[in-house]
Amino acid sequence: MQFAWHWAYLVIRTTASPASVANMLRAEVQRLNPDTPITEVRTAEQILDDERAQPRFRGVLLGLFAALALALAAVGIYGVLSYAVSQRTKEIGIRLSLGASQRQIFWMVLRRGISLVLAGAAIGIAGAAASSRLLATVLFEISPLDPASFAAIPLIVIVVALIATCVPARRSTRVDPLAALRFE
Repeated sequence: MQFAWHWAYLVIRTTASPASVANMLRAEVQRLNPDTPITEVRTAEQILDDERAQPRFRGVLLGLFAALALALAAVGIYGVLSYAVSQRTKEIGIRLSLGASQRQIFWMVLRRGISLVLAGAAIGIAGAAASSRLLATVLFEISPLDPASFAAIPLIVIVVALIATCVPARRSTRVDPLAALRFE
């Protein structure tokens, strides 16, 4: 009586419907002690869902931010390479007028973009490995240095970057040599 519990839990295993057991439980508790309130009756699945809700929300939010980062990276790569192609318009025009094929110009621009992407992927992998311990608390059933993740994520980024790189590379092949030589 000196130390009153502020809360208590009663766990019941049953094969009956949880609603019917809850009603019987409320009636029995009221019969034994009318001053004891039953504030909440939940199934084990509901309790586990509530426990998993916050980590699940963090995971979804992290996934959305990752998708946004991937989209921003693609737009950034596209912008940088488009700018590089526009700066090299005169050079591309000279190469085309001296006999370079459109395929050679395409691969020249594509190689430049891919080299930047591969350098960024290497830096990203090193940064992810260094900071992986920080994310260990939000990972479930996966290690912070999971080899599949460290292979799949850079591969996805490289594929998206390759697509973003192809657009300016393709546009560089359509440069008119005469207009490019007049371009300032």
